[in-house]
Parts: sequence; structure tokens; C-alpha cells
Amino acid sequence: MAKTIKVLHPSYYTGFRCIGGECGDLCCKRDWRIIIDKDTYWRYQGITDPVFSQQIPGLLKRIESDKSNDFHYAELVLDEHNTCKFLQKDGLCGIQVKYGYDYLSRSCQLYPRASTILSDDILEVSLYLTCPETISALFTPKPITFQVSEFEESDTYLALKRLAFRVSGSKKGGRLADFAFLIRQGCIDILQSRNIPLADRIFVVGTMLSSLTRHSASAPGTDEINAKISAHIQIAKDGGLRLESNAEDEGMRAVMEAAMIKLVLRRAAGGGQGGNLFSGLVKAALAWASTQHPKGAGAFKMEDFVKTRTARYWQSFLTRREYVLENYFVSFVFCRAFPFSEQDELDPYHHFIILAEQYAMMRILLCAHATEEEGITDKALEKTLAALAQKSQHSQESRVILEVFKETGLDSRAHISALLSH
Repeated sequence: MAKTIKVLHPSYYTGFRCIGGECGDLCCKRDWRIIIDKDTYWRYQGITDPVFSQQIPGLLKRIESDKSNDFHYAELVLDEHNTCKFLQKDGLCGIQVKYGYDYLSRSCQLYPRASTILSDDILEVSLYLTCPETISALFTPKPITFQVSEFEESDTYLALKRLAFRVSGSKKGGRLADFAFLIRQGCIDILQSRNIPLADRIFVVGTMLSSLTRHSASAPGTDEINAKISAHIQIAKDGGLRLESNAEDEGMRAVMEAAMIKLVLRRAAGGGQGGNLFSGLVKAALAWASTQHPKGAGAFKMEDFVKTRTARYWQSFLTRREYVLENYFVSFVFCRAFPFSEQDELDPYHHFIILAEQYAMMRILLCAHATEEEGITDKALEKTLAALAQKSQHSQESRVILEVFKETGLDSRAHISALLSH
């Protein structure tokens, strides 16, 4: 009888299937690194096919020895369009077509799966939101649920367990790391409290994390942590903590505008699918400005554009699709072991800032790309969420966001409250 492994996963995980060449945003055509493991590297070196054997030497680049291991052993050299050179015109992988699935590198086999271990050595597996097929799974009105399943202990699951980010018992998150599972579940429970708007729920998450971070210095026990989490879940259910908009405060509004414009421009300059979306926002704003200020955009402010579009499209969109955004954030929290990180310098409150920035940026992007006839379409929503995930989850975007918020003074709870509500 084959050995099995217990896996905690979101309900939609078992339904995931890669659609290959039918995908509208292939992972083989992204501006990120494609890592090659040691076994695959030497397997490729032994290929005798006349076409591939001539390509291989120029396609594989060894990672410096002091930074490499058996998984991060080499990387593929992409073409000038940041595309894998094994990708065929039909959207399929030439290596897989010729030699089968087993010849794919471990990273290509695993993606978009992500793995973490928070407690009791239970493997948790989810799907990165950078994959469009994952985004499509979020379009269900029912709240996301999680379940434990037993899968065959295949090479895939053994690799996921070996590569899993382990929070509990580590230095990441300080003393709160030992309560990672409880804290993350508290965040999910708050985010799924649908009796208040999603922006309010995100703020309650931030209030809870701020309280826990302050309290961590006194080395709290499980009962104390549970009590604080339960209290904030109840606050969300009762609607006892609501956002207060300070958007009419000139100083606060100027801070928000400066921070968000700086982030938009940095991301627009970054290129790639996500960067193109931000570039499109800038172009849409300038086009709008030309209609509002025929004699020139000198008097134009990005805030004017965003405010006008938000007033016109945002509330009607939330009425129809707020649950999709909720599912996005719940999936993000589960997948990323929120509010902890492999980046030691990020404490739980920093992660709340990242969450709030994502919500504010979603609102800006979705309203900017709304159409006069249809408003914010599902197609635009899928594209925006996947692109924002690419920018936020597979790069050093977290550091950039925190730097900008700190530089502009937007990192206080009062400013973030205004940002979420504005």
C-alpha cells in the first residue's frame, strides 16, 4: 500500500489543473527567474537530441556556489522578452512535449503550488495567486473553506514538504511565531465576517496585529493570545470598529496622494505584465486629464482622476463582487503564512500595511480600467488581481511599499484608516 501524506489546503486546491497553451498569461513568459534543481541540470546536460543538445549549453546558468543548493542550483537564461526559450509557438513546453512531465525542473513541476508548515509538522499546500487559474477559483460567492486530505506521498509532496516555509519555532515573527496558526486563523475569521465592508475587516486585522505585536514583549501564553484574537473576531462580527475617513484633512490627503503615486510610478517602471497594468493606469489618467483640461494637464492631479473614477464605479462593483476580493485576501493570508515572512525584518504590523496597500491599489487599478459601458468587468478583475499578485508576491515589493509608506509618513494607523476608506 502506497504511503500517504496529510495536507491542509483550500477547498479549491484539488480542482486546479494547468491549462497549458490555453492560458492567457503563461508563467513561461514572466519577468522572473526560472530555477533549475541539481538533478534536472545534469539530466539536461545528458540530452542527446540534436536540437536540444545544441541549445542547452547557452540556456543554463549556474548559480554562484555560495548561494546555491540542490534546489537552487541553476537558472534558465530567458530571451529578450523574458520568455523561456523552451516555450513553443503553441504555448507548450518543448521539453515536456519531447520528453514528458518528468523532465520538467522541480520548480516548473511545483508551480503554482506553495507550501508552509505552521504547527504540528502538518504540510499546508495552496496556490500562488500569480496564476490566472487560481484567480478564476476565487469567483465563488461562498467563503473559502479549508480541509485536510491524504495524498500519495509522491516526489511532488515530498519536495513541497522539504521546501516549505516553517514559521513555528523560528526567529521570524519573534515570540508570536509560536502562535502562527492561531493568529492566521484569526485573520481569516475576521476577513470572512461579511456583516461589515471588507475595508473595515482589513482594518480590524491591523488593529489585532498591532495589539498582539505590542503585547508580545510580555511573553504571552496561549490563553492570552486566544483572548485577544477572539475579542477582535467579535469586534468584526459586531461591527464595533469602523473606519473613519479623514480624507478631508488636506495634510493627510497629500500624504496619501504622494505615497500612492510614487508606488504607481515605481511599478509602472518595473515592466512585465504587472508593470504594464500600472503604465495603463498612468495613460488612462493622462487621457482623462486631456478631456478635463483641454489646454493642458498642468492643473491635473492623479487624485482628481482616482476620486472621480472611484465615485462612479467602486460601490456598484463591491455590491457585485466584494466576495472575490475577500477570497483573494483569504487565499493570500493562507498561502503566505500571514502575518509572518521569510524576510526577518517584517513584523506582523508591517504585513498589515502590505495588506492595506494591496486593497487601496486594487481600488485604484480597477476603477482606472473601468469602461463607460460595463464598469469594472470580470476580465479586468482577473487581470488586475493576477498582475498585482505578481508584483506583490514574487519580488521585493514588500520592502518598496514599506519604504514609501515610511518616507511619506503613511505608516500610522490613522493614515492607513483614511487610505482604506478614501
